[in-house]
Amino acid sequence: MYDKYRSSASDAFAQDDDHRSLHTPEEVPSAVIVVSPDGVVSYWNRAAEELFGFARDEAIGRTLRELVIPEGTTDGEVGPQHLPGPATPRSYEAMRRRKDGALIYVNACVRELHGPGGALRGWVYGKTDVTHLKVRRDAQLLEARYRDLLESTPDAIVMVNDIGRIVLVNSQAEAVFGYTRHELVGQPLEVLLPLRYRQAHVGHRAAYVSRSRTRPMGAGLELHGMRKNGEEFPVEISLSPLQTDVGRVSMSAIRDITARRKAEQKFRGLLESAPDAMVIVNTAGVIVLVNSQTERLFGYQREELLGQPIEILIPERFRATHPEHRTRFFKEPKVRPMGAGLELQGR
Repeated sequence: MYDKYRSSASDAFAQDDDHRSLHTPEEVPSAVIVVSPDGVVSYWNRAAEELFGFARDEAIGRTLRELVIPEGTTDGEVGPQHLPGPATPRSYEAMRRRKDGALIYVNACVRELHGPGGALRGWVYGKTDVTHLKVRRDAQLLEARYRDLLESTPDAIVMVNDIGRIVLVNSQAEAVFGYTRHELVGQPLEVLLPLRYRQAHVGHRAAYVSRSRTRPMGAGLELHGMRKNGEEFPVEISLSPLQTDVGRVSMSAIRDITARRKAEQKFRGLLESAPDAMVIVNTAGVIVLVNSQTERLFGYQREELLGQPIEILIPERFRATHPEHRTRFFKEPKVRPMGAGLELQGR
């Protein structure tokens, strides 16, 4: 069966001027795949093994959708309804998935295979990896359109395409990460992450692409980037989807918060050295920071207090009216004793 389809593939490629000097599909530098009329792979050459990572025995007997078409991708491999004519090949560009999960762009050419009497025996595909070429082409178009705009922003900006390859960065990104833009364009976004996060991030990135919206990344988590020299540093990241002439891209605005973290650590040190219980709340009345004296005075661990409303530390009979007093204070904040002339109680 395999030899029969190899012969069919040879016949199909013998009709192609680009391959007439080659004797068999095994010699063709492109991936050659034959699919039977019921959609099952019946031939898979060495170049297909190298391109997609599946050994011949792993591929034959399975469908292309199982093997190489990313989940959620709407473009399937073509069938007879998509071909311009029985003897006319069709070319197209598409996103495909390797065995290791990496996404690539391929240029594909497909033609029908016919047996004696003109019976359809399937389709033969030739696929070539054009990821590098497409990324470079898209990067040139995006740079012409967005370069000046991105250079005016104070944050490092990194744009990635739908397979997670970097297509555009601004000079702030070069300064923050220590790479030149020529070193970054075409690289997977994970090159900017510490090694321990890279594998998991591929899944997070794919999930964002399928449900993209403008949002902060990793809310409540500590995020880190990695410079070219291997130095890790804390970051804040805002993600935004952007529809462009080359398709949808994801734009990351990245801020190096190393100085802020150092200031926060110094501030926490000052709080810990204070002899009194110190509680810091935001404008919504949510506790964001306490010191160890607060833990001792109120009997809570700080993990139990962080994220809770300040009213947790007030007797229940005062809780209903306290938010109004808090709101009034934030409208005109100033240093003052609280509840002058009153007896105040905690819980």
